Amino acid sequence: MLFIGFMCIGVFSGGPKTTAAGPVDYDIVYVRSPRPPDNQNSFWPDAITPLTPDPGADLILLHPDGSEEVLFSAGNNGAVMDPYVSYDAKSIVFAFYPNVRDVNPQRGLNNEKALSYAGADIYRIDIESRVATRLTFQEFTPNTGNKADFDCSRSESNCPKTGVFNTGPAWLPDGRIVFTSTRDNFIPNKMTSAAQRSMQLYVMDGDGKNVRAIGFLNVSSGMHPFILKDGRVVFTSWENMGARDDRVFPLWAIYPDGSHFEPFSGFGDGPFAHHFMTQISDGSIVVCRYYNLNNNGFGELYRFPIDGSGHAGDPLFQPIPSDTSSSDEIPLKRVGYTRLTPFTSGDDFPAPCMVGDPIYPPVPCPGGNSTRVGKFTMPSAAPRNNLLVVYTRGSANHNGIYVEAGLTQPFYDGGIYLMQGDRVLDRPEDLVLIKNDPRYNEMWPRAVVPYDRIYGIAAPATLPEIANDGRLDSRLPEGTPFGLIGTSSLISRDTRPFKGDRFYQHENMGDRNWTRQGADAGIYTDSDIYAVRILALQPITDRSYPDNGRAFASLFSERVRILGEIPVRKEGVIDAQGNVDTSFLAKIPADIPFTFQTLDRNGLVLNTAQTWHQVRPGEVRYDCGGCHAHSKPALDFRTTAAYQSGYFVKDLASTTPLLNVDGSSTPDVITSNARATTVEYLRDIRPIFQAKCVSCHTSKNGKLPAAGLDLDADNRLIDGTPATYAWLAKARSAANPTPRSVTPEGDWYWPQITRYIRAGQSRQSLLIWKIFGRRLDGRSNSDRPTERIGGDPSTIPTGADWSDCDLDYTGEAMPPPDSGITLTWEERMKIARWVDIGAPIELKGVSGRGDFAGFLEDDLRPTLALFPSTTQAASGGVISRFVVGAYDLESGLDASTLSLVLDRSVGSIPAGANLASGIALSSGGTAAIDLANPIDLSSGSVTATLQIKDNAGHLTRIIRTYGKRSTAACGAISPADLSFGANGGIGKVDVAAPAACNWTASSGASWIMITSGLNGTGNGSVSLVVQANSSSAARSGTLIIAGRTVSISQEGSQGSCSYLLDPTAEVISAEGGIKTASVTSASGCQWQATSNVEWITITSGATGSGNGTVSYLVASNPSSNKRKAKLTIAGIVLTVKQKRGG
Repeated sequence: MLFIGFMCIGVFSGGPKTTAAGPVDYDIVYVRSPRPPDNQNSFWPDAITPLTPDPGADLILLHPDGSEEVLFSAGNNGAVMDPYVSYDAKSIVFAFYPNVRDVNPQRGLNNEKALSYAGADIYRIDIESRVATRLTFQEFTPNTGNKADFDCSRSESNCPKTGVFNTGPAWLPDGRIVFTSTRDNFIPNKMTSAAQRSMQLYVMDGDGKNVRAIGFLNVSSGMHPFILKDGRVVFTSWENMGARDDRVFPLWAIYPDGSHFEPFSGFGDGPFAHHFMTQISDGSIVVCRYYNLNNNGFGELYRFPIDGSGHAGDPLFQPIPSDTSSSDEIPLKRVGYTRLTPFTSGDDFPAPCMVGDPIYPPVPCPGGNSTRVGKFTMPSAAPRNNLLVVYTRGSANHNGIYVEAGLTQPFYDGGIYLMQGDRVLDRPEDLVLIKNDPRYNEMWPRAVVPYDRIYGIAAPATLPEIANDGRLDSRLPEGTPFGLIGTSSLISRDTRPFKGDRFYQHENMGDRNWTRQGADAGIYTDSDIYAVRILALQPITDRSYPDNGRAFASLFSERVRILGEIPVRKEGVIDAQGNVDTSFLAKIPADIPFTFQTLDRNGLVLNTAQTWHQVRPGEVRYDCGGCHAHSKPALDFRTTAAYQSGYFVKDLASTTPLLNVDGSSTPDVITSNARATTVEYLRDIRPIFQAKCVSCHTSKNGKLPAAGLDLDADNRLIDGTPATYAWLAKARSAANPTPRSVTPEGDWYWPQITRYIRAGQSRQSLLIWKIFGRRLDGRSNSDRPTERIGGDPSTIPTGADWSDCDLDYTGEAMPPPDSGITLTWEERMKIARWVDIGAPIELKGVSGRGDFAGFLEDDLRPTLALFPSTTQAASGGVISRFVVGAYDLESGLDASTLSLVLDRSVGSIPAGANLASGIALSSGGTAAIDLANPIDLSSGSVTATLQIKDNAGHLTRIIRTYGKRSTAACGAISPADLSFGANGGIGKVDVAAPAACNWTASSGASWIMITSGLNGTGNGSVSLVVQANSSSAARSGTLIIAGRTVSISQEGSQGSCSYLLDPTAEVISAEGGIKTASVTSASGCQWQATSNVEWITITSGATGSGNGTVSYLVASNPSSNKRKAKLTIAGIVLTVKQKRGG
């Protein structure tokens, strides 16, 4: 039966339906894809296969009367995906795959779906005129160093033999477009199929110009960005870094310029994708949660308020549940997390037969599979808190187990339905049918309405970009290629693993540590936290053709570099949360993925942030309130020691400090002038084994290696790697007879790789215990049972199960103390660091491998910065100088390749001349290029091309087209300043402009929302709403209207904050010393501390929020007279009296 039009197919159980049961009164744009027969599966975009749509998918405009028309025809071979409606509802951007039938079968998934040779590009279509404009053109920008050859006209080149995929476009409020692209030709570190490419975030102008990468941290992939009301970009991120499960896809948020990267939702979950999110009218977030691959992106919907509890300063995430909670519980859920469709599930099972049936085990349905309750995907906001959703009745699963059991057919029949986004849907019969033609799969529905009809404002907020003008921090000069990164505490953390840290982990037993949530390496206390290690990551260029892939191996398939190790523990200095201060601040290269590891006094990993971060050039990022402290109140960095003026910021861009571990409790650091370092097996580890270990651990000359471990066997290969490496760091197999475990199969369960190494956890690895001469994981041998004979389950103690066991430390240190051979501390640390970064090995030239794509190869192009930005230039209208900055982490810059050219002449400088000629730019340096004849942008746009290579031959290029805003200074505004109380309110700005003046309005703060007047011609007005300020601190923001700035100030909510100070008086000895005072206040209430005399210095807690501690130093009194001073803390006077000296 063909359903066209709008039809109510049920009412809400338990009460009348509150949404209109009749037709909606707006157009809907959607994608219509031919549906195969019931017994044949279709392919929908999901987190694992986002780039392989079915052919024949057209862009359709559905009208309220049920009629429809083709907006853009994909043809028999093509496919349209990812439509996104502009904020004035006049145009749509989308991705177009011109030919998904012509594919490379070697770039496929299980011989089914493969990547096309033609790729995909982004188009914009004007709804009224039906004119479609192509915005991207298969631009291909791979790393070209290391003798790579990407001449795709040659069959034997490194050309990937697949197209570039420009997908997932989303409008930014200023008319630019954020999207994802595979143009840099990177592949994920851990691929689950050959049909995957690294999809990175980019931004371009609405006409396709000024393309720039913002997602350098998208090491695996970022997918389907969505713009929040507050202006942030939220996207699904494939988080398979380190030891993490390959099937984890949470949501992350970022600013449109690539700054302020932060977690958003789903990052404590299991093997689920949090995908296809939207924001409904009340600001709440709705997300589809599904198990990857076997559900075609169909699952359940959940909702949460974007502001959590609604109280400023409160955590946005719920605490980690107790270990007695159900294994189905999700750690670190968002506050207010609600399942909108509780009758179904996102799990890897067919949907239940009826509402109320259990999810597992799947059973045959009395009425057949078509009666199953179905699943959801692709929610999209509609007016009045409604949602347009794609829903399919039936199993909505194609797991081979259930296909063979007859529990899955008929396969997917997606249709468009309407539901309320702010209410739980109790049963599928309460959906309102919009369209479900059984001949097609309807997908990607979008309401074609102006933004203000859904949200009450004209567009999302326009967030400020990182200026990189040298004003944010004196340590970051204008045009710098660096950023600052820090945190307020490594003690305040949410690293505890839900369900504990079983030695033999298995997902079927609910274990999560290091694979899905939690990153603790053994048991430790706050007092064990000593230092932080910062790691950088290189991408992996796809050079599979013609030489068959990368020439290195590691437990994480990552090329990791160590930027440095910084002691953070400051004994005697207490932070505002009452802990020893463990704050830090460091300078690092921008636009390079990095992450953190917390270290103990032995330099061993206590926990690892298993996600990759980034800073942009000129960015200062120290607003992390702790170490993954998502469910805890944030500790204000400004109250910590690392924020104070006397703190020494480590320069990890030009030096590499490493802990000088020597067995003491307070190891210092040894700093080298290297830009980074790393540890690799053949170069760094095997020589230690050969020099210090093989006298006992060898099978040569008929010897039996000590403990059965042969460290002298690298003259032969096992599974393509040297044999000793395989026994230490490769999974047990028929070819690799590394010692067995006591599990039923004898295998070691991830992240335990072999008897000797636990992936990324030297502190829990037997190899490291032996070279340190003791157990290091915070446990004793008696804490958990162990088999008497290694690998023999029959020797497990009576009453114990193999799943309760671990390994014991027995025997003596290696080398034996009486052997006369000693490992130096430097050698021990090399081996420990090697384990902690994934036990990498270089395989260039090994077993027929090529001489490229090795672990030690430089596959990272230079960081390049150019000032001014297009926004900065357009605001001023004139360019009088350029400032360039460049840095290369690995091989170093080739300064002779620096070039800055313009596409038109400037004064006496002709077009195409190199303005940077003669500049000797050092790595990390900046250079100003002053123009004798400034460029007046009112005379026309100018395109600048800046580029430089590193010594490996990698090229970084910035192409930037500068133009003057058409809205600048063509009108007058009134008033130019607005002030609001803490409760906020509404405001209006009038524009007086000539009839020919086309102007726009944008907000520079998320709490200032434009409700009307986003753009105009001639005279007009802009209406705005200022939200209530829940903080005690006043704040200010701006609007840009007709090229002019409106300044907006707002009072803090001081009336809602009260403060207590303890003590309010103190008597100090003549010798002076450090004293503290405690502030008690509600979360979000800000305060400061000041001294009225020079002999009392505030050492920490000069500013704070909520509860906190102020430390102050009283100098000794050299006078024979008493003296008295006043400290003002949170508006309360603390009187300090000091006894006479002399």
